[in-house]
Amino acid sequence: MTIGNNSRILALLSYILLIVAPLYILLFRRTDRFAVFHARQSLVLVAAAIIAPAAWYVVAWLIMWIPEVGGPLGLGLFSAVLAAYIAIVFGWVRGLFDSLRAEQRSVPLFGDWARYIPL
Repeated sequence: MTIGNNSRILALLSYILLIVAPLYILLFRRTDRFAVFHARQSLVLVAAAIIAPAAWYVVAWLIMWIPEVGGPLGLGLFSAVLAAYIAIVFGWVRGLFDSLRAEQRSVPLFGDWARYIPL
């Protein structure tokens, strides 16, 4: 299967223009399977970047009510957010390179969630 330059550019833009380009591709360029694949991957990375600190905030707030250990434990859980952001950055860079090389590989950890984004 040959991927055209237009598809590669759209796929690349889905990682650079984080929300705007993927939504444009999913709404107006649905027939371009390569660009749609990378648009979904990009949206999953954006969603993970939003959900990770929000989930930590909720869990940390609940844990803070435990006397003596709640505060330090809640702060310690922030390392999970940092680990998620390292994985997100790694996935973002890999997605950029895969879009330029015309490859369709899921980004690590979060890429399989992309199949749940409806078309």
